[in-house]
Amino acid sequence: GVLVLTAADPVEVPVALQRPEDGRLVYRPHLDEVYTTEAHLETERRIVVGARQLTAPAISGPELEVLRVELAATTLTDDQRAAVLGVVSSGRAGDVLIGPAGTGKSFTVATLATVWSEHTGGRVLGLATSQRAADVLNEEGLEAINTFQFLARFSPDANGVVRDQVRAGDLFVLDEAGMSGTDELARISALVEAGGGKLLYTGDHHQLGAVGAGGLLDLLATDNGAYELDAVRRFSADWEKQASIRLRVGDTSVIA
Repeated sequence: GVLVLTAADPVEVPVALQRPEDGRLVYRPHLDEVYTTEAHLETERRIVVGARQLTAPAISGPELEVLRVELAATTLTDDQRAAVLGVVSSGRAGDVLIGPAGTGKSFTVATLATVWSEHTGGRVLGLATSQRAADVLNEEGLEAINTFQFLARFSPDANGVVRDQVRAGDLFVLDEAGMSGTDELARISALVEAGGGKLLYTGDHHQLGAVGAGGLLDLLATDNGAYELDAVRRFSADWEKQASIRLRVGDTSVIA
């Protein structure tokens, strides 16, 4: 069934505060109703709960401490090191890495891919909604394909034949996950979880969202938590770093 997500008006709206055409509160935006379906909410729940399952490899104990020392000797910043260590030791089927523009998300993911391969022996494959984004990942040294290619390669065809299978320990890095629709993410996460792999959702939930029904990156970060990169490195001037972060959360006063 269809569900209304918009909160109702107060039971009694004073006449002076009613909109003439429909009697609704004048302070509400016009046509602000938001709807969803029970099936869509169930899909979101399945993805969020599935991501919490402890089915992925987890580096722990002395091996994790050795890795911590090794990463301390690299050029990774504290937030980047924390993200790499967190992802490889969580054991969760799905983790989230939030990386605003200029915080070194690509560099962090590249380091993570190397660490994952060396310590778990699993494959690492980047996924992106667009082919151009997949090309960028390839240029940065991470083998990547677009999400359409992933679904075609890892899903059974009309004859039930699968070209490739997700294996236990495989890590799939979904770049700019906020731009992926919920239905697509549901299919991807189901394939990865069924094969015992791990899915890392990366991106920034404050940036451009999916064309269709989306918002899942924000939901995953809110409900399950996320590793977040917060040190902007791209700009040389400190005011530019601060302005980019303020603009990201809608502070338009930075434009001047």
